[in-house]
Amino acid sequence: MHARLLSAANEDGFTLLEMLIVLVILSMTFSVASARFVNRPDHVSPAQFIEGLATSLAAERNLALSIGEIKDVIINLENRKIAGATFTIPIPDQLNVKLTIGRELLTEDKKGIVRFFPDGSSVGAEIKASVPGSTLSSLAKVNWLTGIITTEEQVN
Repeated sequence: MHARLLSAANEDGFTLLEMLIVLVILSMTFSVASARFVNRPDHVSPAQFIEGLATSLAAERNLALSIGEIKDVIINLENRKIAGATFTIPIPDQLNVKLTIGRELLTEDKKGIVRFFPDGSSVGAEIKASVPGSTLSSLAKVNWLTGIITTEEQVN
């Protein structure tokens, strides 16, 4: 029985330390590679921008549902920023963004408000992103009754 233990200890394989070193090297490589692609807001397509915005809007709606409070998302087209309680998204310079909301949700300083209520509903909105000169655009729709956000691509 003692001979089996010795032979098992001499088998080829990787130690825990070797595996940890490989994991550290891989994670550093992936973090550098992903940072190259993620932190490029100036090279975002309309579809990528709208998908990211839709995800952030859905998170804001879920926050309103979970804590039972009204949550507003402020869309400032002049300063090219969209901000909620949990996020701030810069609007890339190469994109044209158009906001369609009710007149009562436009502030005096020309900021639009997309409001989510604790029951899941919202005030409704449409946010359209396009590249100048392109016939393709992407649209995020916030349903006023359900607050659910949908996205679609359009040909102008």
